[in-house]
Amino acid sequence: QVLKNYSKYLKKGGLLIISVPKNKEHRFVLKKENNFFAYGNDKHYFQGFSKTQIRKFLIAADVKEKIYMQDVFYYFYQFSWEVSELIRYRSKILYELLIPIFLLVSWLDKFIKVGSSNGLVIKAQK
Repeated sequence: QVLKNYSKYLKKGGLLIISVPKNKEHRFVLKKENNFFAYGNDKHYFQGFSKTQIRKFLIAADVKEKIYMQDVFYYFYQFSWEVSELIRYRSKILYELLIPIFLLVSWLDKFIKVGSSNGLVIKAQK
């Protein structure tokens, strides 16, 4: 439904660029409970998508020209994000002090692709 809404506002030839999580079960430190990932007292709903699902959604939304998908968010990004979320709920000050380190670790994904990706960046044309 969301992609159909975006499609309404795209002109013919317009580009849609989105980022979505992939349907991946593996996490490093977060516990999964009934499609929710828990950290601190908070729960974050997670439902990722496969490339096949995204392609079907785009075609149904009439955004079907030149669909390009790229895997993003590999091991270092995922590890950094999960650890930062755990720390953020325990100490905001420590979290803010460690942000540069988390960014540096995430940046390694650009050069070292370890494991499979956790997200997709999609570019499609109407």
